[in-house]
Amino acid sequence: MLTVRGSSALDPVEQFQQADRGVDEDNLQWVQRQLDELGHDPDQPPEATWLLLVGGTSIYDFRLRVAQSHLRHDMTPSHWSHAALISTVDPALGDSLLLETSLDPQEGFQVPSMFNGVQGATLDRYADPAQYPNVALIKVPVGPDMWLGDLENQKSILGQFAEQRVAVDVPSLILEWLGFVWGAGTAGNPILSGHGIPSAAVIESLIGAAGYDLCPGLDSAASSPEAFWQTAKWWQASVESLSLPTLRTRYFTSAQDGSGSTVTPPTRKRPAAKKAAPAKKAAAAKKGAAAKKAPAARKRTAPESAAEGIVDLIRTSPPQLRMQASKYTQELFRRR
Repeated sequence: MLTVRGSSALDPVEQFQQADRGVDEDNLQWVQRQLDELGHDPDQPPEATWLLLVGGTSIYDFRLRVAQSHLRHDMTPSHWSHAALISTVDPALGDSLLLETSLDPQEGFQVPSMFNGVQGATLDRYADPAQYPNVALIKVPVGPDMWLGDLENQKSILGQFAEQRVAVDVPSLILEWLGFVWGAGTAGNPILSGHGIPSAAVIESLIGAAGYDLCPGLDSAASSPEAFWQTAKWWQASVESLSLPTLRTRYFTSAQDGSGSTVTPPTRKRPAAKKAAPAKKAAAAKKGAAAKKAPAARKRTAPESAAEGIVDLIRTSPPQLRMQASKYTQELFRRR
């Protein structure tokens, strides 16, 4: 059974604000405006970590949003299907590197266990407002060096997390959630068993190890983008009363977010049989004439002996082993 603890706050704090997106504005332009308003200074060392939430319209996104409805008192689908950390804000914002764990990675899964499911991506992946109509940016009061950088001759929190699946076995989480999203076998909603959405589970582990609790309302390990949203919306009053740094949030949700959309398979018209018959006969005749003119194919002969076949097999050079990780994931760990 999933245990959720509600906040006693009557209203969200003032740090939680809606920010409209312009008619001709994409998500990158929207994020850039929020970074400026929330105090991002590209000329100074970053003092906060930027947490990105998006809500998409694909089947993957819809299934994830519906799965999180159990975390909402009205049982409606969540606005959010994915969470990511902006690990490095690039001057060309679309090239900014993300840390994420997607069920549909930008460059494919490769071998998830190499980095415990941690993936790299770029921010321009989520630029399209038609594909990702809901977007939120949360300023987390934890410097990225706290989880991204090496400290006192020790590996960074990220480096340790990538090499230790004891804390969170992310590849297993990915498989479980893919089974649910795909409707494979008898796979149920993993969040009801306390198994968080991979994108959020990784982020909660990293930020939690750096000293900030992103999911105070959950007793279980059911991390999710919705849990981050609820924390930013309802739990910051409690944090503020303790004189602790609070989350600062800007968000935009669209009414056209795909929650009522349906997916229909493409249809294909069949040509009429009578109209296609003459063309088929002409093609068959042409093929028969070509076969008569062509020389008989040479039959493959077996090797003279079994030893000859083995020698040929040994002489075949093995394929070169490649680094089984996307270029963005490798770049993410080079920048730590």
